[in-house]
Amino acid sequence: MCDVRFNPHNYQVRAASFVQKTKRCAMHVDIGLGKTSTTLLACSDLLQTLSIRGVVVFAPLRVATISWPMELAKWDQFKHLTYRVIRGMTPESCWQLREPVDFTLINYELLPWWVEWVAAEVGRQPLPYDMLVLDESSRLKSHDSARFKALRPLADSGLFPRIVELTGTPAPESYDDLFSQYRLLDGGQRLEKKITHFRAKYQTQNPWSKFEWNLNKGADQIIQSKIADITVTIRAEEYLKMPTLLENDIYVDLPPDAQKVYAGFEDEMVAQIKDETVAAPSAAIVSEKCRQVVSGAVYDKEGKALPLHEAKFDALDELVEDGPGNLLVAYWYQHEAATIKKRYPDAPILGPGISDKLATDLVQRWNDRKIPLLFCHPASIGHGLNLQHGGHHLVWLTIPWSNELYGQTVGRLHRQGQDRPVTIHRILARKTIDQLVDKAIKDKEFNQKSLRAALAALHKG
Repeated sequence: MCDVRFNPHNYQVRAASFVQKTKRCAMHVDIGLGKTSTTLLACSDLLQTLSIRGVVVFAPLRVATISWPMELAKWDQFKHLTYRVIRGMTPESCWQLREPVDFTLINYELLPWWVEWVAAEVGRQPLPYDMLVLDESSRLKSHDSARFKALRPLADSGLFPRIVELTGTPAPESYDDLFSQYRLLDGGQRLEKKITHFRAKYQTQNPWSKFEWNLNKGADQIIQSKIADITVTIRAEEYLKMPTLLENDIYVDLPPDAQKVYAGFEDEMVAQIKDETVAAPSAAIVSEKCRQVVSGAVYDKEGKALPLHEAKFDALDELVEDGPGNLLVAYWYQHEAATIKKRYPDAPILGPGISDKLATDLVQRWNDRKIPLLFCHPASIGHGLNLQHGGHHLVWLTIPWSNELYGQTVGRLHRQGQDRPVTIHRILARKTIDQLVDKAIKDKEFNQKSLRAALAALHKG
């Protein structure tokens, strides 16, 4: 039974009020500041005053199936709210979608199917919900994605007068990421109706790459001013004393054989690995092959991993032996997961394919400090899971290119409720692509922080 009372911070009350007054809006909330509970606060009042019939929440899989139910069950004043989790495209799910509850929780993979269901259902009977919450809305950042293309006409239709987007990473890679998110909110009123128009107005195409668009001088400020009226921004540094975040870069050298393979890809776009020749016919593939080399293995054209070294795992062994505390260790490649199972057979892995039940159990055991070494994949924990109570050391075996996944993974530990300084240990191969990935992430994060700061200032102004 719930016995914990939710006492919202002033910034949560302000943000909830903004959501109630602004039918279509974006809430940019730094990791750990309680965007889910803030949204529940806003929606609970809207439901109570009969301003809405019900809410459909789209979120990443584990956020929809674990984080939202946990948050609904956690607080005493939300215990009266009813919810369902839609888990698949089944006849039972279709039946459940017709039954009125306060919150219907669905993962993004089911979004195109759900839109088709809504289209078929309209005209038969009124939908039991009329508000959309798009949690981690950066999942809709691609204007070419099936999710965006499916949701756009529904957002334009007026069936859902209220749409709220929640994210801590509104523009994880570039300002391009904002177009589709705001297109769903206002039909193109602020940032144009089409991506071609957005780019023609705010960007210039790189003459050397037709896929790369650079922001025009001053365009960032224009974009910020256009979206400020429907955006509420909550930054951690303004409201909370966050734990210290420390970085500890651990450098390793590639063994000579691996260094030879790396040089082959870098210089000749081809490498000999034992009796196999692996080619990298484009710059993008060269980049990916170099990342694979520094991670310990290279995939051939059949998808088979060809082992090269375990230098990063040797460095991890030293960290484990030093015993700084419980370690959360992030990996990227499947071959790394295979090495983990071999070298650390007793350590659990929170990765792709794990069941919701097992994931919930692992999260609970970690937060109870019963797991000294927990491996994770950023795509499996990058959003929504609270892991700050189980430890304060995160180790990166392989850093992803995605600033969003990097920042969200760090945010599992570096967030409100963490009572120790958080240390990020990054195991990097010296003088390799690892340094380029690191620089790219830092540049993207700088741009995103500038965006959030500007929006916060404009909103207050």
